[in-house]
Formats: sequence, structure tokens, C-alpha cells
Amino acid sequence: MESWNLHVYPDAIRAISEAGHEIGSHGLRHEIWCTLSPDQERDHMKRCVDDFARYGVEIKGLRPPGAIAASSTAHVLPELGLTYVSPVGVSTGVLDSGLAVLESVVAASDVAFYGEPFVKYRNYKPNNEILSPEDFVEGMMFEIEKAVEVGGHISTTCHPFYQSPSPDRTDPERIEALAEVVRRIEADDRIWAATPREVADWMIEHKSDFPGPATLDPPSYWNPAFYQDIKRDTQSAM
Repeated sequence: MESWNLHVYPDAIRAISEAGHEIGSHGLRHEIWCTLSPDQERDHMKRCVDDFARYGVEIKGLRPPGAIAASSTAHVLPELGLTYVSPVGVSTGVLDSGLAVLESVVAASDVAFYGEPFVKYRNYKPNNEILSPEDFVEGMMFEIEKAVEVGGHISTTCHPFYQSPSPDRTDPERIEALAEVVRRIEADDRIWAATPREVADWMIEHKSDFPGPATLDPPSYWNPAFYQDIKRDTQSAM
């Protein structure tokens, strides 16, 4: 969650936390995380941690905005007491710094079904079309089943604004589709439906079983337009 929400929806955030859900960081205001210098990342992350702490929420992990870690993430996050990071396309494992990496699977994100710029990353019914809520359910379970079959981990992602056809109303069919995915997961005895924090803690306790990736750099296939634009802007400013 981006920390600006604390100042706009404090009661909702307290209710989420009190219901037992984990709240992780998604930056201050969706800044493109991979462009931050080490000092900037340390400052932004500390502000996030401190802001949530004032509301009684302990932040232990980061899903970097843009889904790409900064060059200093592997060391900055453990310094500030965080235990995991969840970027796109980086293999799950534990880094030498003690930070757990929980791969965010873009094919198991609502953007791959409902977001036109991202449908190309979908494995289920691969095409360039936006799919229905019914397809969202089957596509998410398709990805989850692949993880179950190999005894692996999968981290899914959903966004409030992709549950809405317009800024002023929520799509009940998309909300029901998300609820159906949750129900199917809960009903499957093969699945440990844990919070990212719980998964990270377990991995760190069994670190030798989860060798970390060599790098937090994004895979070549993850090249969204906003990242290309940021790189061009950075290069033109050099």
C-alpha cells in the first residue's frame, strides 16, 4: 500500500490491519522505485515505515512500484528491518543480505486480464484482448495450480482501480470474481494461504533450501512502457 493512503483513508487502513491482514509497502506515492539512488531509497523506505508505525502498522516488506527493485534494495531493506521484497520476474529465494525475494508473477495479476498494456504477459488464453471476470477466475487458478503442482510459491496482485470500470463505481462482477478466487484457494487443502511476511519468515528460517537469485534486475520480458520512458528521461538528463 502507498503510504499517502494513511492520510486519506486512516479508518479503512486500521480496519484492514485489525482484521488480521498484512499491510506491506508500495512506496510513498507510486514513485518509480528502480530510479532511486541508495540515499533516496533509504529515505523513502524509512518514511514509509515510520508513517505506518504511527498508525500501529509494522511494515516488513516492499512490492516496489513499477515492480522493479532499486540497485540498493538488497541492503537498504534489511537495514530498516524489512524481511522481503516482491519484484516481478525475480526468482524466489533468500539473498546473502538476509532479504527474502518473493517473485511477483505478472501473469497472476489482474493487470494481465484487465489492463490493456499488460495483457501480453498473460499465459491463460494468450492474446491482446481484455478478458471477462469469468476468465480472470480460471486464469488465476491456472497460474496457482502450476505452483501447487511443483510445490512452489506464487504471489498474486490485484489493484482497486482494475476492479472498477470507471473512477466512480466498482464492478460487482470483477469483485465477485476476485472473491471466487479467494474461496477456491481457501477450500484447497494443498495450499498454504500465508501472508508474504509469513512466507518470508519461513524461507529465512530455512535459508539453505532457498538460494537467492544472482540479481534483483528485472527479466528481459518485463519492459513496460513507463520503464522505457523513465530510462529515456534519465539518459537524456545525463
